[in-house]
Amino acid sequence: MNNIGNEIKKIRLEKNIKAKDVYEGILSRTMYYRFENKNESISYPLLFEICQRLNINYQTLETLSSGENYQTIIHCIYSLFFNNREQLNNYSQKLIHKFNQTGYMKYKHLAIISHNLYLKYFFNRLDSEEVIEFKSYIFEVDCWHEYELYLIINGIFLFSLEEIDSIYYRLLKSFIKFNIPYDQFVILTTGIISICYSNKDYDRFQKYIQCLNHGSHFLADGTHSMFTRTITKFYSLLESYINNPSLKTRQQLQQILDFFLLVDMPHMFNIHHALLQFINKMDMT
Repeated sequence: MNNIGNEIKKIRLEKNIKAKDVYEGILSRTMYYRFENKNESISYPLLFEICQRLNINYQTLETLSSGENYQTIIHCIYSLFFNNREQLNNYSQKLIHKFNQTGYMKYKHLAIISHNLYLKYFFNRLDSEEVIEFKSYIFEVDCWHEYELYLIINGIFLFSLEEIDSIYYRLLKSFIKFNIPYDQFVILTTGIISICYSNKDYDRFQKYIQCLNHGSHFLADGTHSMFTRTITKFYSLLESYINNPSLKTRQQLQQILDFFLLVDMPHMFNIHHALLQFINKMDMT
């Protein structure tokens, strides 16, 4: 990341923390002073370790590194996906332009997500070179921090189900370590469930529904939104419906689907209605 060393230095001095207490075991003295005083860039993993020692959270880091933070960009990407998919490709080009101007890797990574959402929806394919670049970054990082976790959550469709299986429990451990909100666990796992549905992988579909329904036992943070409670209720009922497809459970599931339409969320209705139809078809086979 570029142009952040001076800001880190200001925070360190405000907290009255010696430089040695920040860089020791992470960077050499020379490299750290080049970072602070000359704004020489360092990798995300090293930067996050420094921020942990300074007790700087992810949101603060985003503000320091760029006026347009990660969450703002990802919100724009998914807003386009649900409302104006044709613009996803143009938006990815804008993000690449920002990357070329600033050198911030988040613009490159989010451009890959935006472009491949466009390709996936309109052409049912992905850009293999971009996917390799994205995955290479994820798999070559020795220790995942919040940035990597959010990249995986929002780019989960770029991974194969075999890759997801291999990293899922590592992800859960990282969720606990960095105290990632439970809502994000729900977004991640429901995204995986949708991939299982798209691949007609019934066994994994059922496996990740179980993961979602039992994840709250060790990830609950007491701040579940109404949306998250509704989603988890749907999947809890869906798991019951898989084991015992009763009319009562089917009606309860339909009530939640109707709720999505009531609150003007047709995309959520369509996704979850398709999942229920998938289960019905599997039951008949």
